[in-house]
Amino acid sequence: MTHRTIPLLMPLAAALALGAHLQPAHARPGHHAAPPPYQGAPAAPHHAAMVSIDGQVQRLLVNPFGEVNGLLLGTGQVVDLPHHLGDSVAAAVSAGATVRLSGHYSPHGSLRVSSLTNLATGAVVTDVPPVPYYYGGGLPRLPRHLAAQALVPLNATGTIVKLVRSGSGTPRVALLDNGTLVYFPPHAAYVAGAQLVEGAVLQASGLGSTTVHGVAIEALRMGAPGQMQPLYQGQ
Repeated sequence: MTHRTIPLLMPLAAALALGAHLQPAHARPGHHAAPPPYQGAPAAPHHAAMVSIDGQVQRLLVNPFGEVNGLLLGTGQVVDLPHHLGDSVAAAVSAGATVRLSGHYSPHGSLRVSSLTNLATGAVVTDVPPVPYYYGGGLPRLPRHLAAQALVPLNATGTIVKLVRSGSGTPRVALLDNGTLVYFPPHAAYVAGAQLVEGAVLQASGLGSTTVHGVAIEALRMGAPGQMQPLYQGQ
């Protein structure tokens, strides 16, 4: 759609008339034209070189909602999965499977997957975003603020064996030696930074889920054992 600049001093009636003219047909009240064409999968960042690696899955990673959102390979490599691929990947691979992964690396080492192949079974999962419901796709997932009502209070204490960082390098997830995944906000590095190093013992309490793939917690409090600090007001 062509964007036109409306002069600030244009009379209100004229501006409203022009706005109505520029408004997409499908957005006008009472008009039910088809939505704009579906664009499909976004391209990888232009600076990211595509790579292909083989590895053995050590475990599937989950977020606090219990959704599969990554893999940990035997080499320690963390593999990021688009949220819409979690169920398909969980159906295609399990711990111990040897896989071929194609994708691109983030600036801090995680591999963002665009396709995965189980080398034993031949099962292939490709990153194709879900088709919106109004184009014939399935119903969307429950909104996060509603799904959060199913989370339960959880606590965990363990030694950090792996820290997963965001694209900016900030620690965002700690994998403990007992298998628990502890998620936390960026500012946790300032609240409990001394504990956010591999080899440190971390205690956390918050909300999360327990699944067949492990336990994941969104921390509300965290720190050294017996010295947890709140991460949010009122905690």
